[in-house]
Amino acid sequence: MSMFGVWRIVVLVSLCVLSACGATTALVPTPTVVVAPATETPVSVVPATATMVAATATTVPATETAIVAPVVPAPGMGLNPAPLAAVQTIVDYYTAINAQQYPAAYKLWDNPSQTLAQITSVFTGTVESRVRIGDPDVAVDVVTLPVTITAIVNQANGDQKVQYFAGTYTVKNNLITDTTIAEVAVPTSSDDSDAAQLVANYYAAINELKFGMAYTLWFNNGSDSQLPYAGFVQSLAPIQGAVVTTGTVQEEGAMGSTYATVPTVSVTTQADGTALVMCGTYTLRHVNVQPFDQLGWRITQVAMNPVAGAKSDAPSIQKLLTSGCTP
Repeated sequence: MSMFGVWRIVVLVSLCVLSACGATTALVPTPTVVVAPATETPVSVVPATATMVAATATTVPATETAIVAPVVPAPGMGLNPAPLAAVQTIVDYYTAINAQQYPAAYKLWDNPSQTLAQITSVFTGTVESRVRIGDPDVAVDVVTLPVTITAIVNQANGDQKVQYFAGTYTVKNNLITDTTIAEVAVPTSSDDSDAAQLVANYYAAINELKFGMAYTLWFNNGSDSQLPYAGFVQSLAPIQGAVVTTGTVQEEGAMGSTYATVPTVSVTTQADGTALVMCGTYTLRHVNVQPFDQLGWRITQVAMNPVAGAKSDAPSIQKLLTSGCTP
């Protein structure tokens, strides 16, 4: 199905550079990681003897994400391309680093303060990083993006360590001009430790126009959505608001990861004011091998379709969740 059809389901993301020091304009101060390519966890991390785990089911009470305010077209969505390009630049930056394509990452800097050899040296120990992007601050063609990063970094003794970073990137004309990234303390709580809750968070981010945040809730820093960031945002244009309800989560393990299938019903308000009931599933992935298990759940696939004649009241939604989307 097309991503437009899927969102009528929903989607979004972003990126960043790491610094072991405080705020800095240095190109790449500290090892960072980028979400690994859409392949399974590297063999060096997952034992070759990993076996398929029997499918297990986890019962999750039906949850509902209320609409705080109707969704309106994203600010500048069709007028100012700068925010769309800025988010894509950060996504491309970390995609290149995760793929160890350091020259490509280096080219995304405008007047970099470090050499290619320096950036290569810094990121050589990076195994994976996941980026979350906040609301952009736009001044004509200059965009400042707040970001948080969770990174897996190789240590000198052979161990791997989780590090957390936060700060901003400044982007102009598709190039990074500045960054203020610093390592931060371990978060006291996580909003991506539960599969069903992450789906609810995804819809909440879209309702609040936090498209970069929603995009990065997809695996591989958004690339598993199969859409570039601008296409992802445009696919949400028909949606004026959404309420989501999730059912019993089914989990199955394979090759060091757990995949969760989350039955989902969404009721979206369309641009013409009509309600569209969609039913299907979200598939999420969680890597189980330490320390990758600290990266949380991410969306890898969506299969949602309109249900003809479906009602949006609570009993009807519960029936859809338990009947395989049969009204």
